[in-house]
Amino acid sequence: MRRFEEAEPLGDVVLRTEGCYLGIVDAASPSNRGGHWQRALQAAHADSELGSFNEYWLRLASEGQLQAWTFLFDGVYKIAFRMGRVPHLEGDGFLGAASDGVLWCPSGRVLVGSLAQLGDVSWQEVLTVRPGRYVCSMKSAPDQQLSHQNLERLDDYPADDGPDWTIYLSPTD
Repeated sequence: MRRFEEAEPLGDVVLRTEGCYLGIVDAASPSNRGGHWQRALQAAHADSELGSFNEYWLRLASEGQLQAWTFLFDGVYKIAFRMGRVPHLEGDGFLGAASDGVLWCPSGRVLVGSLAQLGDVSWQEVLTVRPGRYVCSMKSAPDQQLSHQNLERLDDYPADDGPDWTIYLSPTD
């Protein structure tokens, strides 16, 4: 396994959110198809619990199909991607993560977007990595997020701000 002394920048993306759930997925992942949001809502409605909604996404994450996280308010946010690992920080991480997540990248084309639109063309391709399995970790910047919640347009995001989240990818082989 390659060691990273410092995390290498891979790219940043600024996006408008919808639904207070974001995720990353490989373009060729079985999860990158429409209808997941509705199925998760149906599971929650059947059990009358938000936990069932989260369990739907946790199942896909446990299979390495995607990694997801929540936030309080929709807005316009910046996500930075880096190659390398950081230690898991208390309060940071993906949905339900007690540790780092795993993301299978069969195509190597990593997409990011709101889970409400999973499988839609609105998901942005942010980077291309070597196909394979990656350990993912995330660092959150709550002070930045507070400044960007409720922004409406991509142009509203201040050029020198952010990122709101930094996602680190580290190949497992």
